[in-house]
Amino acid sequence: MKLYYDEPIRRPASYIPAVEKPALPEPYRKMKALAASVHSAERLFYEQGMLMADYEDDYAFHGTFVRYYPTYQAMNDEQLRGYFSWRTKLRRGDVRKTSLSFVYVYIYELLNQIGVSSAEEGYAALQRFRKAYRSLDTRAESFLNAWMKDYVIYNNLPVSLIPEYDTLSSLEEALNTLARDFPVDTETLFSALCTLSSYNLCNSRFYKAYPSDVADVCCNVYRRLCEEYDTHKKCSYFQHLFGTQMVFPRKMFSFAIFYDHKHYVSYEYKISDTQKYHCSNGRWSFETYPSIRKKNTELGLILKSVDAMLRQACLYSHLLEQPALPAKTTELIRSEIEAFLAEKKRLAAPRIDIDLSLLSDIRSAAAQTRDRLMTEAEMGEEDPLPAPTAPSAADTVADAAAAEDAVPVLNENECRFLRCLLEEKPFQPMLREISIPLSIMVDTINEKLFDLFQDTPVLFEADAPVLIDDYIDDLKGLLL
Repeated sequence: MKLYYDEPIRRPASYIPAVEKPALPEPYRKMKALAASVHSAERLFYEQGMLMADYEDDYAFHGTFVRYYPTYQAMNDEQLRGYFSWRTKLRRGDVRKTSLSFVYVYIYELLNQIGVSSAEEGYAALQRFRKAYRSLDTRAESFLNAWMKDYVIYNNLPVSLIPEYDTLSSLEEALNTLARDFPVDTETLFSALCTLSSYNLCNSRFYKAYPSDVADVCCNVYRRLCEEYDTHKKCSYFQHLFGTQMVFPRKMFSFAIFYDHKHYVSYEYKISDTQKYHCSNGRWSFETYPSIRKKNTELGLILKSVDAMLRQACLYSHLLEQPALPAKTTELIRSEIEAFLAEKKRLAAPRIDIDLSLLSDIRSAAAQTRDRLMTEAEMGEEDPLPAPTAPSAADTVADAAAAEDAVPVLNENECRFLRCLLEEKPFQPMLREISIPLSIMVDTINEKLFDLFQDTPVLFEADAPVLIDDYIDDLKGLLL
C-alpha cells in the first residue's frame, strides 16, 4: 500500500501572487445598480450622473479610457475611479490632460446640468473648461462650440451668448439687415451687401480710392432694384435673391450623450427674424433661409458691375471687365451712376450768396431817385447836368448783375478743362481727380457758353473733344 502526503505546489520563478483589489466604494455600487432599472442609455447616464454629482475620489489611476460614445456604464471599476478622481482635481482648479473620452464625459455632464445648480452656472462652467483645456488638447473644441449654442437654445439663455460659437452669425446679421421693412442707413446697408456678396468689393482698387462714392452707388442700385421688383414683380427683390424661409428637422446636441429632461411640449427660441428654433413634443425643427450658408452669386454680379461701370464712367486708369447681366439691369445701373455723378457735379459747383440785407438800401435809393425825377418834371425845368456822385448801392448791384450776365460763369474745373484743350495737354487725369465724366463736362461748358457764341464751341471728333477754330481767341480772352 502506497501512502500519499501533502506537498507544497511548486510555482515557476516568474509567478507573482495576485493582490486582492480593494472593495469598490458604495456610491459606485449604487451607480452600477441603476443599470438594472433604466434601459435608455441617455436616461441612465443622466440618473447615474445626478447620483454622483457631488462625489469626490483620489484614486491613483494610470490607465486610459477610449470609447466612441463614452459613458459611466462603459467604464470598468478602475476607469470609473480614475475619472471621478480627475474630475475632483479639475473642480479644484487642477486642470490636467487626460483621456479624450474622459473629457467628453465631463462635457456631457455639464450639458445635462449635472453638478451645477442652474443653466447659467452650467454655461459658465462650459466656458471655463473650454478656455482652460484648450492649451492641453483642442480635439473636443469644435463639438463643444456647437453644443454650447444648443445649450443656450435649449435652456432659453440670452441670444447674446450665441455669436461667439456661431460661424454663420455675420451672414445671418447681414440677411436680417436686408430683410427689414424699414429704411436702413447707407453704411449698414452697404456692409450687409458686401457680407452677402460673392464678389469681394472691399478689395477693389477703385473702392479703396473712392469708398464713399462706391458705397452710395451700390446702395442706390440695390434700393432701385427693390422698387422695381415691388412694382413689377410678384415677389420682392430680397425673396428673388434669397428665397423664402423653410423649416428643417433639427437634432439638438448631435453626437453627445444628452437626456431631454425638460420635455418641451411647445417651445420657440428666436435668434433673429431669419433663424428660429421650434420644439413640439420633443421634436426639434429649425426655420431659416436655405441660402444663408453661402455668399450670393447674383448679388456679387451686381456689385462687380457697379465697380466696372463706375471705373469706366470716371475714366479710371484700371478698367474691370463687366460681367454679363440682363440688359434692363445693366441700364438701371448705368442710370444710377449717371444720376449720382450729375448730382455730385451740381454740389461741387461754386455757390453764390446774395446779401439780402442790402435790398432795403437799394429800395430806399431807388425811391429817392424817383421822387427827384418827378419833382423836376413837375417844375418844367430843364434837366441840369448831373453832378458827379459816388455810385449808390443800387448802381453797384446792378453793375455787378450786368457784368455777370455778360460773361458766362465757368467754375474752376471747367476753366482747367478748357485750358487743357487750348494748350493741347491731357485732360483725363483732371477728370479722374474730380470724378466727372467727359460727356457731362463738355455738355455743361457748351450750355454755359451758348449765349455768348450762339453756338457750341466744343465738339467731339472721333470721341475726343476739340475746340472750333473760330472761337479759340475768344476763349483765350475769356480765361484771362
